[in-house]
Amino acid sequence: MPRTVITRAVTALLLAAAALSHAPPTDAGGPPYLVASEFSPGSSWLTDLVVDASGNAFVSGIVTSYNFEGVNSAVYTNAGFGQRFVAKYAPLAIAPSFVAIVGRPTSRTGLPWRDLDEDQAVGLALDASGNAYLVAYDGEKTYPVDGGTYVASTGKKYVYKVSPGGAVSKLSAALDPAINRVGAIAVDAAGAIWLTGSARDGLNTTAGAPYPAPGVAPGCIAPYVTKLGPSGQDVLFATYLGTSRNVPGDVCGGSPPGYAPHVDPVSMHPTGFAMAIDSSGFVYVAGQAEPGLPATAGALDRGTKVPGPASFNNLVSDPALHAFVVKLAAGGSIVYSARVGGSFRDRATSLLVAPSGAVVIAGKTSSPDFPRTGATALGGFPLVLTDCLLWTPEVGFLTALSPDATQLLFSGYLALGGGQLDDCGGFGTFNPARLATDGSGNLYVAGFTSPDNRYFRASAGAIVPDQSAWGGQLLQIYSGDGRQLVYSSALGQDGVSGIGVDALGTLIVASFDRLQRIAPGLLPVAMTAPSSRLCAGKPFTLSASVAVSGDNGTVDFSSDGTSLGEAPLANGVATQTVTVGAAGIRNLKATYHGTGVFDGYASPDRYVAINQAGACP
Repeated sequence: MPRTVITRAVTALLLAAAALSHAPPTDAGGPPYLVASEFSPGSSWLTDLVVDASGNAFVSGIVTSYNFEGVNSAVYTNAGFGQRFVAKYAPLAIAPSFVAIVGRPTSRTGLPWRDLDEDQAVGLALDASGNAYLVAYDGEKTYPVDGGTYVASTGKKYVYKVSPGGAVSKLSAALDPAINRVGAIAVDAAGAIWLTGSARDGLNTTAGAPYPAPGVAPGCIAPYVTKLGPSGQDVLFATYLGTSRNVPGDVCGGSPPGYAPHVDPVSMHPTGFAMAIDSSGFVYVAGQAEPGLPATAGALDRGTKVPGPASFNNLVSDPALHAFVVKLAAGGSIVYSARVGGSFRDRATSLLVAPSGAVVIAGKTSSPDFPRTGATALGGFPLVLTDCLLWTPEVGFLTALSPDATQLLFSGYLALGGGQLDDCGGFGTFNPARLATDGSGNLYVAGFTSPDNRYFRASAGAIVPDQSAWGGQLLQIYSGDGRQLVYSSALGQDGVSGIGVDALGTLIVASFDRLQRIAPGLLPVAMTAPSSRLCAGKPFTLSASVAVSGDNGTVDFSSDGTSLGEAPLANGVATQTVTVGAAGIRNLKATYHGTGVFDGYASPDRYVAINQAGACP
């Protein structure tokens, strides 16, 4: 029997078994959430979000208009159109503390939905002093004096530093010209700057690099890691992550004999997409790589090693690209390299490191046999078929690796949709899965899903936007051990590009062109009163909570519209001892006055019986 027929049959069985094993998640039992604020930095495409320990939100993106708010067109050509920027938002603020234009415009705007083989620069990092770091271009615009073609060059890539007040400085040395894409950036405790992404052949790797330059053949590409000194001038360490040969089966080598050619090779470029540094200085990188980045001895090694047909249509050959996690020491040596995947393509786009050293990754997969491990709330393969012409199922995954990467703590599917692994030759949209955590270790996952996804079920009290306004984005919160689905909801935003949780427990979501704060709580202002008998002339205690616990102000407690006194808000709660002088049915209410969007909001009417003093114990 021909191999293609066998592959179709096996794939069909895998899909059927996965579908039968899947049970849509039950309603989550965690707290409801409500939108605390929604605002936009201006006409832009946001690419990154970082939230610091104080709750400041830093976003970066690309200016996509000629009237970008906060940008002086007398200083920046075309009001900064096509340039990278960083904006800082203080906790609860809806206006930026600053907007800093970084670098110069590029030949193309470098938006994240462009092909991955283009020069691109994304990623944002903070140091302990509140400085922001990102990579941008230093290109030149050439305006024809006598008419003719307008020419724009990409220019070299530099690391830029933005101070806590918004001052921009370009670090002194350009990045290696072989670096094709910057996918993530991180800064360690010593101020050294780490980068990952994809690099063409010819990267100037340093002595002792685990994967030196000769391992990547001419015309090929591979993930890389580079460590720069705090000034950006010295390359302290540089290596590829894996090898890439110009032979059939590798991305740059075309299809193996007997298979159809790649339809969309640019969407399959091996790339580092996420990076984190733990408290001990170890560096973690996650992304997608060919078999040229093998698992180290004892580490997880899941996924195919031999190229073959991609899914059951056999329109393309798959170069055995799977998700990887690499842990490096501060000096650049590899502690471990693990691979996670199934029969088809898999890609990790987000990474978190728990205090225990366990690593959690989220991403996309086309593998109906992606590993499922642990008693988790994650379901089976949800068959969200949104992969354009190839009809390759593409869904999300959430996976946790043990601190030594020898086992999966839990792993399963997310009901996310496609638009990431295959982009049909550049016409699709890059929709990565985004991951964050809070102080309790809960895992927040967001990303694209199909609006008619039958595997999505919202929690009781969830924020579910009107279907006509739904951008097809899903938010789910899982317990840190993956056993419980805490919350599940749609998001009324398009193109989630980053998520973070501030010190107040408020979730911040960066989407295509706006930011949204989502706070736990059924009501903006909620009031509680004693359940025991209340008596006229005798004091009792009322308390009220405001959904955003970082709001500062007071709560006015009233009875039938008459104030009973005000109390300051502390950690989201105000408490006041009050006395109601007249017996009868009284309408008690709490009204908040202060900072934030809930200023002036009141609790629902609470009707209580106030007994006469003589009838009270």
